[in-house]
Amino acid sequence: MIKRAGLSCLYVAILLLNSSLLEAQSGWFWQNPLPQGNTLYGVHFADEHIGYAVGNYGSFLRSTDGGETWTQLNTPTKRDLRDVFFTDSMKGTIVGEFGRIFKTTDGGNNWEDRSISTTNVLLNVDFTDEKHGWILVSNSTLLRTEDGGNNWAGSSLSNFGSVLGMHFTDHEVGTLVGAGGLIIHTTDGGTTWQNQESGTKQRLYDVCFRNSDYGIAVGDGGTILRTTNGGAVWTKQSTTTYNRLESLQYSDSLNITTVGDHGCVLHSTNGGIEWMEVSSGLVQWLYDLCYADNQIGIAVGANGCIVKTTNGGTDWEKRWSGQYGLMTEVVFTDHNHGYVTCGGGWTIRTEDGGATWIGYFLGSIWDQQHGLSFYDHNHGISVGPTGRIFTTTNGGDSWNRQLSWVTEHLNGISYSDSMHATAVGELGRIITTSDRGITWLPQNSGCSDYLSEVSFCDSDHGHIVGFEGTILYTSNRGLDWIRQNSGVTNDLWDITCRDSLCCTAVGAKGIILKTTNSGMSWEEQDNPTRFNLYGVDYADSLFGVAVGEFGVILWTLDGGKCWFIQESPTDKILVDVDMIDRQTGTIIGEGGTILRTTTGGVTWVEDEKPSPSLLHLGQNYPNPVTASTTIPFSLTNSEHVKLRVYDMLGREVAVLIDERREAGAHTVRFDGAGLRAGVYFSVLKIGSVIETRKLILMTASTAY
Repeated sequence: MIKRAGLSCLYVAILLLNSSLLEAQSGWFWQNPLPQGNTLYGVHFADEHIGYAVGNYGSFLRSTDGGETWTQLNTPTKRDLRDVFFTDSMKGTIVGEFGRIFKTTDGGNNWEDRSISTTNVLLNVDFTDEKHGWILVSNSTLLRTEDGGNNWAGSSLSNFGSVLGMHFTDHEVGTLVGAGGLIIHTTDGGTTWQNQESGTKQRLYDVCFRNSDYGIAVGDGGTILRTTNGGAVWTKQSTTTYNRLESLQYSDSLNITTVGDHGCVLHSTNGGIEWMEVSSGLVQWLYDLCYADNQIGIAVGANGCIVKTTNGGTDWEKRWSGQYGLMTEVVFTDHNHGYVTCGGGWTIRTEDGGATWIGYFLGSIWDQQHGLSFYDHNHGISVGPTGRIFTTTNGGDSWNRQLSWVTEHLNGISYSDSMHATAVGELGRIITTSDRGITWLPQNSGCSDYLSEVSFCDSDHGHIVGFEGTILYTSNRGLDWIRQNSGVTNDLWDITCRDSLCCTAVGAKGIILKTTNSGMSWEEQDNPTRFNLYGVDYADSLFGVAVGEFGVILWTLDGGKCWFIQESPTDKILVDVDMIDRQTGTIIGEGGTILRTTTGGVTWVEDEKPSPSLLHLGQNYPNPVTASTTIPFSLTNSEHVKLRVYDMLGREVAVLIDERREAGAHTVRFDGAGLRAGVYFSVLKIGSVIETRKLILMTASTAY
C-alpha cells in the first residue's frame, strides 16, 4: 500500500523556508576529480591568461593563470553546454542543449539570456570580431549575429547534409564540415555555400584555417585533410591512429595540434604535412582544444579532464587530478577516515575528510570490488566478482586477497561485530565469516535471486535486499533467513538499518521502502523522483539521504515521511552515500565522482533585495497554492518584464510574462496544474534587476 506524504510534507516545507539551516550556500562540492568531474566540451582563451571551459550540467570554469588553475562559476542553466567563445576577457557567449545561448559582459559573473526556441543542440560558437558571430545547430542550421550576440538569425543547411564543425576566418569567409566527408565553403558570410570535394566519406568534426588558404579538417578513423588553396583541393594526410579526432587548432603557422578519443593527441610541426602521436597521459576522450598563445594550449574532455602544453603541443601535463573510474561503495568510520572501492582494481582512502585520497591497486584490473565494510579505522573487507575477497588490518594501507571457494559475483558486505561479517551476491549466495574475512562459510538464503546489499544493525539482526523486490531477514546472525513481503517487484539496490526495527531500502524507479517493525511490514514512501535510486544512508533516525541516476540527491528530515530534492552539482549516476552526521556526508558515483557536504547538502536561493526604484514583486496569494494563485508586481517605468517560475533545482517550469508592461500595478495568474507539490520561486526580472519570492504548491492529493 502506497502512503502519500500529504499535507505534512507541506508543513515541513514551510518549516524549511524559515529554517536557518537553509541559509548555507555550499551544498555538495567536488572532491574527485578536481577541479570538477562533469565532462567538458568546449574551451576558449581570450588571451594568454584568461580562459573559459564549459560542459555537462551547465558547468562553467574560468582560469586567470593560463590554465594552471580553474574556478567554477554559476550559469543560469543545468542543461549541457557545448561551446564557449570570448571576444575579450570580459565579453563571451556560451551555447548548449535546447537552444541555450547566454551572453556575458563581465567575465561570466552575470549572464543575459539570448536562447532560441528549439529542442536541438547548439554545437559550436565562433566570432571573428566583437560583432560578427555564428552558432552551429545540430539540425544543420547556422545562426548569425551582427550585433555581438544580442540577436541571432538562422538559415538551414540541411540540404547539404549533417553539419558538425565550422570555422570563420573573417565575417565573410567560412568553412563547415560534417557527415560523409561534407565540406562547404562561403565567401559572403553564409548567404551562399559551395560544396568542396573532400575525398573521404568519413565524418568530419572540426576544421581550422590559419589564413584564407591554409586549413586542416579532422574526423573519424584518424582522418586528417589539408588544403593550401582555401579548400579548392583537400589532400588526405598520413596518420598512425584510427581514433576519432574531435578538435584542432594552429599554435603558429607551422605547429598544429588535434585531439580526440582515448586521450589521443597528434601534433604537426610542418603545417600539417606530417603528424606524430604525443602522449596526453589520459585515456579519457578529449573534445576541444584552444591555444592561449603560440606555446600555451589547453585540451578538455570526459569527466572534466584538463591537460596543458607550455611548448606548443610537444608535451602535455594534467591540470586535473583524481579519477578512479566507477566508484561502487563508500564507508566513513569518522569525519576524517573514509574508504572507497573503485574501478580498475583500486581502493582509495582518506585521512582528512576527503581533501586528499590515496590509492591502492589490488593487483588486477579485474579486481573491481563491489562491496565494502569497515568495523573500525583498521579492519575492513571488500568483495567483488567471482568471489574475490580482500581484507585489510591497517586501514587500507595494504589489502590481502583471501582464498575463496565462491564463484558467484559478490555485491554487498556488512560487519555485524568486530569479528563477524556477512556478504551477499548473485544466485542467492550468502556467506559469513567469524574471523574478519579469513575463512568463510555458506548460509542458506532459500532463494536464487540476485542479492544486492546486506545491512546488520547489531550482531544478530540483519536485512538483505535484491532484485524483484527481494527482502530477507535474520534475527539469529544468519542461521535462518526469512523472506519478507516487500509488496513491490522493483529491483532493490541498497538498504540501511539504524536499529533492529527501522530499515530503509531503495531501488528501481525511485522506490523507497521503510519498515519500523523489523520488516513485518514495509511502507512505500512517496518522493519527488522516479529515477533509479542506488544508495541510501541515515545520519540518525530522522535525517537521511538517497542518491541515484541523473545526479539525483534526495533528503529527509522526518524519517522519510517527506523527501525533497537537493541541489546536485552533476547529472552523473550516483551510486552510494555515507552520512556521518546531519552536516557531513560523502557521495560517490560514476567517472570517479566523489562529492562532499559539510552543510547537510543544503543550498538555497535567498530573496533578492527589493529595488523600489525599478520594480517590486509582491507575495502571491493565496500561498500555499491549491490550484491557481495571483502574483502581484509593480513597475516605476514602462519596461520589458520577464516573470518566470522555477523549481528548487532552478529549472524553469512556467513563463508568465515576457513583454513590455506599462508603469503601475499589475497582477498575473499562475496555474500549478501538472506540477508536484513543493517549493517554487517566482522571479521578476528587468534587465539585470531581479526580485524573487517563494511559492508553496499543494496538489489535489495534498490539499485535504
